[in-house]
Amino acid sequence: MKRAVWIIMTLLFIFISPQSQSQTTPTLEELKALRSIRGKIPGTIVWSTLRDGKWQIYKMKADGTGKVRLTYDEEENHQPVLSKNGEWIYYQRDSDIYRMRSDGSNSQIVVRDGFSFDISEYGLNLIYVIKEQDKYSIILRDLEKGTKEDIIPSRVPEFKGKELYCPTISPDGQWLAFASAYPKPWTIHMVKLDGSNRYRFASGCMPQYRADGLMVAWIRGGYHEVYIGTPDGKDQKPFVEQGSIPGRPHCYFPRWSNNGEYIVFAASPHADCGTSDYEIYIKSTKGGKAVRLTFHPKSDTWPDFFIPVSVKKRKAIR
Repeated sequence: MKRAVWIIMTLLFIFISPQSQSQTTPTLEELKALRSIRGKIPGTIVWSTLRDGKWQIYKMKADGTGKVRLTYDEEENHQPVLSKNGEWIYYQRDSDIYRMRSDGSNSQIVVRDGFSFDISEYGLNLIYVIKEQDKYSIILRDLEKGTKEDIIPSRVPEFKGKELYCPTISPDGQWLAFASAYPKPWTIHMVKLDGSNRYRFASGCMPQYRADGLMVAWIRGGYHEVYIGTPDGKDQKPFVEQGSIPGRPHCYFPRWSNNGEYIVFAASPHADCGTSDYEIYIKSTKGGKAVRLTFHPKSDTWPDFFIPVSVKKRKAIR
């Protein structure tokens, strides 16, 4: 009798609507999707989660298995970004930018009072935002020389006093993409690093170039959909449309895999990272549905994805 009751309760839990914010067990459809990729996608995904009370960084295999916690201190650790060779994880630790080895060891500070950052294609430069007396600036820092340059607003004075977020550099090192509340929340801008040729790319935020520089992924403004398109803005299309993930219409934090074949992102019933239940998803750029990888009542956000590739194949990607 007890076993029968346990089975019934388990089935009821599994068949809870995906729209439930606290769903922590895969539905039958989600289980099927997980099994379809089990052991078939190489590489490592890192992400930040609130499951331990404070933001901490974890890693897992690309099929959602092998979850390992990497940070254990009392600070808030979030927004992990993998170096392009997969050896380092750069991350936000409270108000500073740190890095650590991919196994969580050798944690070290990189920049004080920096946030909303990304790494250049060859891992030589860090692009990030600073805020001083309510004034935002985008800074480019040479990680080998230790030098830094103020790119925005110094080279584009139009953005003086404007909110700036999510800067990222094109793989060829020529272009900067970033989001701003100017001229209206939120708009993605493209500009050459010398400050020339600026144009409005799209409504939205969180832009990121694909490794070959031929495509950009971002969150479309107002709809919270993952979009992809060419850097010139002429070819834009939805990659994860609103409503395609039942009960989780808010998508954020898109990142290309380094081989350009997948995009990882997080989706939630509500927009706020701290109070909503974001979960990590992966989707192939060749088609098919997004596959959910995490199942926890606390938010899982800011995924990044590294797949080991040979030098020959890496050149082909570019």
